[in-house]
Amino acid sequence: SLGDEVLLRIEQLHFPILVALSEGTERRVGAIGQKLAQVAVQRQVIVVTHLAQVAAFAQTHLLIAKTARDNRTVTSITPLDEDARTRELARIIGGESVSEIALQHAHEMLESAKNAR
Repeated sequence: SLGDEVLLRIEQLHFPILVALSEGTERRVGAIGQKLAQVAVQRQVIVVTHLAQVAAFAQTHLLIAKTARDNRTVTSITPLDEDARTRELARIIGGESVSEIALQHAHEMLESAKNAR
């Protein structure tokens, strides 16, 4: 499967890693996040993802946002502290209207990822 192939290739790389993860890896998404975190102990890993289960394993979480301004697209990159990170994972999980349940789930996901590293 695609998830198994991603895990195998991650283990074989010996240089800085840039990975874009989105749909198609759902079955092994937690394992992929954990493997990326393990690899990041010894190598630089940059992951661009819309998957909260993968983002939860990051040591540093940056929010990349695009906005339209004066007929131009402007991209901003914002480092997230722990609270902002929890809110962002909750937004990824539940959409723009963040609920208490989504916030709780995001918090638990972050705690679980910390313990799994």
